[in-house]
Amino acid sequence: GNFTMAGGTAAGKIAKWNGTTWANIGNASTSSVKALTVYNSQLIAGGGFGNMGGGANTSFIARWNGSSWASLGTGMNGVVYALGVYNNKLYASGSFTTAGGVTVAKIAVWNDTAWSSIGTGINGAVSIYAKCFAVYNGDLYAGGSFTSINGVTADYIAKFDGTTWTPVGSGMSGNVNTLVVNNGELYAGGSFVMAGGASAFKVAKWNGTAWSPMSTGMNNNPVTTAVNTLQVFNTEVYAGGSFIKASGTPTGRVSKWNTNVTIGIDEHQMENTFSVYPNPFSAETTIAFEKEYKNATLNIIDVLGKTIKTINFSGTQVTVDRDNMAQGIYFAQLVTHSSTSSVNGEVAGTKKLIVQ
Repeated sequence: GNFTMAGGTAAGKIAKWNGTTWANIGNASTSSVKALTVYNSQLIAGGGFGNMGGGANTSFIARWNGSSWASLGTGMNGVVYALGVYNNKLYASGSFTTAGGVTVAKIAVWNDTAWSSIGTGINGAVSIYAKCFAVYNGDLYAGGSFTSINGVTADYIAKFDGTTWTPVGSGMSGNVNTLVVNNGELYAGGSFVMAGGASAFKVAKWNGTAWSPMSTGMNNNPVTTAVNTLQVFNTEVYAGGSFIKASGTPTGRVSKWNTNVTIGIDEHQMENTFSVYPNPFSAETTIAFEKEYKNATLNIIDVLGKTIKTINFSGTQVTVDRDNMAQGIYFAQLVTHSSTSSVNGEVAGTKKLIVQ
């Protein structure tokens, strides 16, 4: 970052932690470090520095081998904001227009020998750049403040298969600052309020086909609110940023999303088969039971525990229309009643529904 001290020890914008104390890394930088990644068993740092640890040709990017800083070619001519590794190559993006002396447009790739451009690069003014990279389902995903990459229209996020860039759904409504993969899904955070055309305040997830919101997201009142970083710890996704609420709960700029426990309601298996098809669904889905029920109720409940639909039925299946259900996760809760009363029934089972 921009710090000059870590744990009371002088540190030039970058420091390492051994589990007990902080330490400086090779006299490091005189200007900010904005990105770190590991490539070919070396630590790669990118940022706004003119040199790293006094090393020659370490302008804006450098590598640490455990004892000293070294260059990657002749470095860049502008700030490096994002670093990522894909198919044994290092990707960098920022405000630079040359990498190792090669003309590029804010994005370049290093093959451990030389820098090269990626097509026509990223569009727009100097402020338009990728801020984050992640590898998901075999593709490299880039998020940032761009609206096209290599000539392909892509609103704030795109994916690369090693040859071609393509948009990710219909993209976002604003900057993507951070990406992380967890439990088979790609999570994105930023300043956007829509993902894939649906409301998603500052955070959303992609299942390879469609975007979905994460509950009600982060507080959407000031417009400056953003999620700046996402990370996975113990199978949970942690978010940090300028937000003060997550799903309406005060969280103080850091929050976690538990993919195994959902707020408001748990999922329970039934003794008898309780199947949902299709799931995910976009228009309607059918919930089928192995046995016939009489005088039963099916409640559709959102992730906050609020009942948004109540369907009274008798039989072996129920059709649920999407109606005004937004993209996201819901629960179908089966409640059985006595033959004479529809009040104070017993919950017989709950199944997760996904609207896409």
